[in-house]
Amino acid sequence: RDWSVTGVQTCALPISNVGQFSPTPIELSRSVLTEVPTDFVADLGGSDETDKTSWVELTTVIEAAVRYFPSIQETLAMREIASGDQLAALGQFDYKLRAMSLTMPLGFYETQRAALAAEQPLWNGGAVSGGYRLGRGDIQPWYQERVTNEGGEFAVGMNIPLIKNRTIDDRRAELLKAEQDLLAVEPLIQQQSLDVALLATEAYWSWLAASAKRTIQQELLQIALQRKSQIERSIELGDRAPAANIDNLRLIATRQTAVINAQRRVESAAIKLSLFYRDETGSPVLMGTASVEDSFPQFRILDLNPFETDAEFARRNRPELQFLGNQAERLRIELEQTGNLGLPELNLVLDAAQDVGAPSSSKRDKSPFELESGLVGYWEPQQRKMLGKQQAVRGKLTQLRFKRQLVSDKIVAELRDARSALNAAARKYEQTRANAELAQQTANLFRRSFQEGDVDLIILNLYEEAEASAKSDVIDSQAEYLIAQSLYQVAQGELPRVP
Repeated sequence: RDWSVTGVQTCALPISNVGQFSPTPIELSRSVLTEVPTDFVADLGGSDETDKTSWVELTTVIEAAVRYFPSIQETLAMREIASGDQLAALGQFDYKLRAMSLTMPLGFYETQRAALAAEQPLWNGGAVSGGYRLGRGDIQPWYQERVTNEGGEFAVGMNIPLIKNRTIDDRRAELLKAEQDLLAVEPLIQQQSLDVALLATEAYWSWLAASAKRTIQQELLQIALQRKSQIERSIELGDRAPAANIDNLRLIATRQTAVINAQRRVESAAIKLSLFYRDETGSPVLMGTASVEDSFPQFRILDLNPFETDAEFARRNRPELQFLGNQAERLRIELEQTGNLGLPELNLVLDAAQDVGAPSSSKRDKSPFELESGLVGYWEPQQRKMLGKQQAVRGKLTQLRFKRQLVSDKIVAELRDARSALNAAARKYEQTRANAELAQQTANLFRRSFQEGDVDLIILNLYEEAEASAKSDVIDSQAEYLIAQSLYQVAQGELPRVP
């Protein structure tokens, strides 16, 4: 049978699915010529601003990602954890209060005793203490040290380490290590920010590239749509065969499909971008299709410093090496702590006491001022605990030294790779740009030839598709250069930016 499309006789098209509804020529034409929506048509659960927002600066995306991305928020919580651990370690230097009140109402000896004391640990490993006690009643003869005058006894004491625990002890070591753990959180946060910012940058340029390539497909479709009336007119004048209209409708359908595919890629890229671009509540913001004029900054080759200058800057600036530096300092503190274990303990002790009030006995043995001082110490000659711990810590330091070397080598390798990618992307852009200009010139020649009837639509479509493909390659190469630029900046420990 013959199908008529806008008054033109066309050849029959077989329908392979027997029993299904066969569209009429008018319905086919209407389906082909129905314009593809230019933005989100499905319910993607975006915000109210989704269809209104079609542009955002890269800086805004990176700031939102660094501030609100969940993994960074998770890392930021480590700061609170480390700060809490530091506070807990500092608590080992808190002063302590002790109190007691004991009475023995039944038994041969009836006594009442009370005491209140305070102890303050010192940073040098020692401690000072002071207190008051009162002992009354018929105290057992073998506990005469519990006896006080009627007004009680005031006492002070001091314990000063002379060898072991003088320069470092467990309390100071734990506090110093907790401080290093707190300092080590900042490089972790910086590293997480760099990783997320790089992913956000890649998603951003991919979204802009997808939007720009969708515009190319839309322009290609518009060419076929505008050509429809020209072809119909030439058929009416007898300059072209009726099949030209069917070929053009087929091209329109094909290019409509290409626009749909391009729109799908835009939406996919926008969904990925929404993971990083968030509003003030931390909720993802779903972007629309970016406009062509806003797609990419003017292409400019980045001026690079000498490699050794960049490499030295990267080694100083990359957070991975800063984190390993904190870990090395922590191990050095631990090594000093283990060395303290083998030192002989020798402490200077000093205790002074004074009873007040009426004497507790006729001997007045509690009334004079009492002062006791001396040295107290001990030593473990075998030193196996110290030697074993020192061996383990030195092994960890050796591991860390090689790990630091590997990380440093990786940083240099990443920097080399980023510079190589920049160089390749710049050259690629130059070639794709030249190819696109040549493809456009060729397509324009064949368009004129088609208007003059020298070539058919099939041949023209090949050159128009080549032109669109060449333009898409230019967009891909520019996005590739911008992403390589971001890799180069991150390789030096800096957040991506557009120079």
